[in-house]
Amino acid sequence: MSLIKATTDAIRGSPREIFNPYLFLCTWIWSFSGVAKGFDEGNIASLVTMAIFKRRFGIDGQSESEYSNTKGWIVAIATAGAVFGCLACVNLTEKLGRKRTMQIFTLIYIAGSLGQTFSSGSMAGLYISRIVSGNQIQWQLPTALQIAPAIIWGLGTFFTPESPRFLLSRGRPTEALKVLRDFRCLPADHPYGEEGRLLATGVYAIVKFVSVLIFSVFVIDFIGRRRSLLTGICLQITTLLFVGIYLKVTNGRDPEDISADPAARRASEAAIAAIYLHAIAWSIGWFSIPYLVSAEVFPIRIRSLCVSVLMAFHWAFYFGCSRAMPSLLAATERYGAFIFFASICSVSLVYVYLAMPETSGRSLESMENLFNRPWYTVYKVAYPKAEDLAARPVVRQDNGKEERGKEEENGAAIHLA
Repeated sequence: MSLIKATTDAIRGSPREIFNPYLFLCTWIWSFSGVAKGFDEGNIASLVTMAIFKRRFGIDGQSESEYSNTKGWIVAIATAGAVFGCLACVNLTEKLGRKRTMQIFTLIYIAGSLGQTFSSGSMAGLYISRIVSGNQIQWQLPTALQIAPAIIWGLGTFFTPESPRFLLSRGRPTEALKVLRDFRCLPADHPYGEEGRLLATGVYAIVKFVSVLIFSVFVIDFIGRRRSLLTGICLQITTLLFVGIYLKVTNGRDPEDISADPAARRASEAAIAAIYLHAIAWSIGWFSIPYLVSAEVFPIRIRSLCVSVLMAFHWAFYFGCSRAMPSLLAATERYGAFIFFASICSVSLVYVYLAMPETSGRSLESMENLFNRPWYTVYKVAYPKAEDLAARPVVRQDNGKEERGKEEENGAAIHLA
């Protein structure tokens, strides 16, 4: 059974009630917090180039290397704070729950945004404020605007329930069942509630809706995590190499010379397009897939701990890249940085091809078998066969007797009575 057919069959075979406004509202509120990441990064990357910002914080007189170093710290310091935030979540989410933890960190984020806005020219104050988040109005207004989405999702969490898993872990099964009923708009005894696939793999329909990108919603579940990641990496390598080669060829040339040369001008336009294409490639690969896979490969009992640790490593590496990038660009005449990252992507392509399995729709037993293999042999069984997919039970009434079956590829059911 192909992955596309398995996905479409699962959607078509699901009750229409599960795709309801309440589920969409809750997932929208929680996924809206992702605005913080893009808003902060886009905002600070543009602010550090403003003349008024440089004068305000006393960095307008720095040399190119000094400015690159300072810029690296300003941009990257927020990701260093994210490392500690992820590690703090390990205990907080287990003790306070996902909802309360989210509300606490929303308040911290708002405090950090206010600190950035009113840091009054203190570089130390700016650093500290960015750790907990990240004329004067030119930079203060866009920084203060970060608070608006935080208020929206912060207040929105009061209209969403606590995680059913957390409620179950605290011995509150009645409340957990009510939350699931509200999410699905189905009675507790509905056959869909017995679908083994739902809890066996941890792949809830909610995962499809919390993906930040439209691609994640409409494509990744159809072509699979592995193909999405491989496609994204290949596009990243191509675009990084193109931009690096372009910068090398045009190194030392004045912008006026490039504009006057039709061939060079077209190449520069293509390089700009490649940068945007690289952003798309990153979005369909390394940006979205790690979040999905980390939620699918771990058993429920250790998932919160493992995902928190993984995200801490993610932000630690992110900090390293953000911190080094300005200095790396200055030290390698810009083109070298793109060649360097293209090389890293090439190494990751080899690793992903050898060791990355397709995780969508797999049963936990199949997942366990994968990780019992040597990592460099996973590619041989990367894509799940019919027996590797989490089965969907079918409950039928035949002559007053309840029977259970398992859906097969042709849509029929084998009764197991």
